[in-house]
Amino acid sequence: SRCQRFDFRRISSETITKTLHEICKKEKIKIDDDALFTIAKAADGSLRDSQSILDQIAASTEGKISKQDVVRSLGVLNEEKLTELTDALAKKDAAAALWVLDGALNEGKDPGLFMEKLLEHVRNLLFLSVSEGLSGLIDATESYKKSLLKQKAEFSKEELFYFFSVISHTLQILRRFEMKRIPVEMALVKLAHRAPVE
Repeated sequence: SRCQRFDFRRISSETITKTLHEICKKEKIKIDDDALFTIAKAADGSLRDSQSILDQIAASTEGKISKQDVVRSLGVLNEEKLTELTDALAKKDAAAALWVLDGALNEGKDPGLFMEKLLEHVRNLLFLSVSEGLSGLIDATESYKKSLLKQKAEFSKEELFYFFSVISHTLQILRRFEMKRIPVEMALVKLAHRAPVE
């Protein structure tokens, strides 16, 4: 009877971005808006984590902090890479898709994280295919939303559901597979050729 319950909610990326912007103003840290949003998204709803990330990057970067600086520092997957990859898949170009993967892995990106981000990208495309009014449910920069709106016309809803199935299945395989690169490569070839899901 003396117990009190507090429900804590995650802070939105937009709110974190605004707060970080104010901190940068006060501390005279020069940083791009897209870089701030990338930090906010990486913090996953935690203002404290976002401030720690900002401090670390500001301490290790000279001059104005760009989105590329943040992507390099955090090891996250660049949205442009996701767009490039799905463009290759839209054209059923398995070779181009594999080169995008190779470049990402050579930069130190984790194969599992690569697939998780691709899954989120497919989800975003599906939402916009259902209705452009759902863009408010997509946690992303305006420039990324514009590229999603442009790209959604390249896929049918059925293809996006198929992509979701293949990527989800691959993520399950990755949990029990040591050589994580190979299942991801096989998944990209399967997606490019629209091979049946086993």
